[in-house]
Amino acid sequence: MWDSISRAHGAIESLHVSFNGASPESFRENQRGGELHRLLANMEFIASLRNSGAIPRLTIGFYVRDNNFREMRDIVLIAKRFGVDQILFGHLMPPPYMTEQSPEYRA
Repeated sequence: MWDSISRAHGAIESLHVSFNGASPESFRENQRGGELHRLLANMEFIASLRNSGAIPRLTIGFYVRDNNFREMRDIVLIAKRFGVDQILFGHLMPPPYMTEQSPEYRA
């Protein structure tokens, strides 16, 4: 895949990767069936690009939810492991029409 966008390599200033979970369970739930082990394998490749200078800046996004707030420390360790420049923590707020009684509600 990386080679298929070779003409764009010089234009890449940063890469942002969304984790939203540092355990297989929360990642799968928050990334709609995503597999953490696949993302970690991809991060090995991304980190090699970062280390070679092909990607000048690497950030991670992590939306804090009720099923992953205890994993914030773990995501910091993951970020250190891959040489991430910044972690952006956010909090998803439910839409105004959703109440705590709504099946989709999650703090």
